[in-house]
Amino acid sequence: MPTDHSHSVSFLWSVLQVLNFFWSLGMAEAFAGNGSLTGGAIDPRWPVVFLLNYLFFRTINYGICHLLGYHAEPKVDEIKVYNREDLTTRSLFLPTIVRSTTAYRRKYQARARIMQLIFETGFILLIPFLTGAVIWVTNWIPGGDNTIRLIFQFILVLSAGYCGAKGYYWLFPRVFSLNTLFIEHGQPIFAHKRVGIDVPSQDSKPAKSSYYSTDSIVKKHRK
Repeated sequence: MPTDHSHSVSFLWSVLQVLNFFWSLGMAEAFAGNGSLTGGAIDPRWPVVFLLNYLFFRTINYGICHLLGYHAEPKVDEIKVYNREDLTTRSLFLPTIVRSTTAYRRKYQARARIMQLIFETGFILLIPFLTGAVIWVTNWIPGGDNTIRLIFQFILVLSAGYCGAKGYYWLFPRVFSLNTLFIEHGQPIFAHKRVGIDVPSQDSKPAKSSYYSTDSIVKKHRK
């Protein structure tokens, strides 16, 4: 039986994500750190540049895990971190990386590759530009304290991002007639409806996501 290097791959993923964060931060500061576009508290170009870089390389990092023979489980784990200085608890949301079984890899090969690429590209473009649009529009609101506006923008951005992602996750498979093979780190992997999947996998069981319901997940055909 092959040696399980899940912990090592998880560590590699974490390191790549830290590098991804600082790279995205640096790119945002370099390309959008000086302007303001209407003088608001946040330059709307900043989150666009940051999220474009971050979501793109995040997708690449999960792809590296697949190349190494591992994948993320459906649910993202919440890890609570206690801060002794201000006596607060913060949450980190991290995926669980596991080794892909032969059945899982075989089933993964049945995915709709082109449609999956279109889906992920659309998601990478949707969230940054939706965020930038919300900030740009709210920057035009006259008067008021920048602190209050910043809080208002933060709430609007979270709401718009959540609703935009949820709507995109719901709409995409219906428009293109796709089934869901399984979920990885809260995101669906699609297959064409005409493809018959008859490969069971213990780690591809249905799971709930913050954005996506796996009601249409492909199940084993029983004879």
